[in-house]
Amino acid sequence: MPTIHWQKNQQDLAPVRGDSRVVVLPSGALQISRLQPGDTGIYRCTARNPASSRTGNEAEVRILSDPGLHRQLYFLQRPFNVVAIEGKDAVLECCVSGYPPPSFTWLRGEEVVQLRSKKYSLLGGSNLLISNVTDDDSGTYTCVVTYKNENISASAELTVLVKLGAQCMNLCTLKGTVGCEAAVGTGAGLGPSSVPPPGPSSCGPLSPVCWQPYSRCRSHVLMAPAPLAPADSAE
Repeated sequence: MPTIHWQKNQQDLAPVRGDSRVVVLPSGALQISRLQPGDTGIYRCTARNPASSRTGNEAEVRILSDPGLHRQLYFLQRPFNVVAIEGKDAVLECCVSGYPPPSFTWLRGEEVVQLRSKKYSLLGGSNLLISNVTDDDSGTYTCVVTYKNENISASAELTVLVKLGAQCMNLCTLKGTVGCEAAVGTGAGLGPSSVPPPGPSSCGPLSPVCWQPYSRCRSHVLMAPAPLAPADSAE
């Protein structure tokens, strides 16, 4: 996965402490909010990985005088579906052009997201930053952009991949040739895995056929055949 670096007038664009107007989003896009005269210049981005780098075309930003005319709202970047790992931060992007500058509200389902909290905040004035995500943060989020009686909105899904917890084991006593089954209950496409019928040397824990490092389940149950008592064997 390459990393994205931006330059302004052939100088690396370093973040300015306390200035959240200029941000590089997870998609690699550079967003500049509430333009100021000092933002004028030539911008370009470079994608780098350990083997090589590639520089994109230059783009010029010019600041024009305020025309004083209302401009209709339209999306420069709609929110798109995001998959995040539990414990990491997630960003849902939303960028809109319009004049005068509109206000941004985020909804989770039908409820308004409370911004400026430990969990939620705005990045670059419009993008939703969700800190330290958990499975409970999964769901549909909607960016609502409003100016007076005009509003536009767009939605996206956040999916959180939960790290597997400690394994748990239930032991069952089997008689005769009754088999046992191990089932991994997940929301990520893993189904039950068959365990062969027990034999003289098959006592002890058995492992599922397949596994993956992240899924939507928090734990699993592994059924293992227990040794048969002499009385049971006689049956």
